[in-house]
Amino acid sequence: MARKKRKWYKIVSPKVFGGREVGETVSNDPKKITGRVVTMNAKELTGDFKKSHINIKLVINKLEGDKAFTEIKGYSVSRPYLQRFVHKGMSAIEVIHDLKTSDKH
Repeated sequence: MARKKRKWYKIVSPKVFGGREVGETVSNDPKKITGRVVTMNAKELTGDFKKSHINIKLVINKLEGDKAFTEIKGYSVSRPYLQRFVHKGMSAIEVIHDLKTSDKH
């Protein structure tokens, strides 16, 4: 039984981040690439060191040739960054508020 040859695909950031190449992924079947989630540091995407505490999840949604285009799936803030603001003995304030974005979501 012959193995399929693996091929490298370039991961391209969303247009918000300049649409530039940010990494590579490998696959033996192009159909398996769509839907993959890639976690990147915001510093790598923007070049701004002050945003190094933010991690952005990108999902591959389109494949054209050897380029895999992404869209933003979500983000998270690193735990050590949050711990700098929260100390023992502090009280928590919870705010739950519904907001509407410009795209009506």
